[in-house]
Amino acid sequence: MKELGLSQTDLAKRMKVSRPYITKVLRQDINFSFRTAAKLARALQMDFAPELHPSCDRCVERLECAS
Repeated sequence: MKELGLSQTDLAKRMKVSRPYITKVLRQDINFSFRTAAKLARALQMDFAPELHPSCDRCVERLECAS
């Protein structure tokens, strides 16, 4: 936000949400959806690209066995 010169109010306007909601997001006081994360990224002129990776070889083996 600092690099873009954005205040919480500016960010809220870009995302079309309330400033108190932005405060909660930035303090990590709430869980929010991928849709909200994408809106946040767009408002900050960033890409949102979640990736899923196996955490260990054992997990991959379990997934293969389960299918």
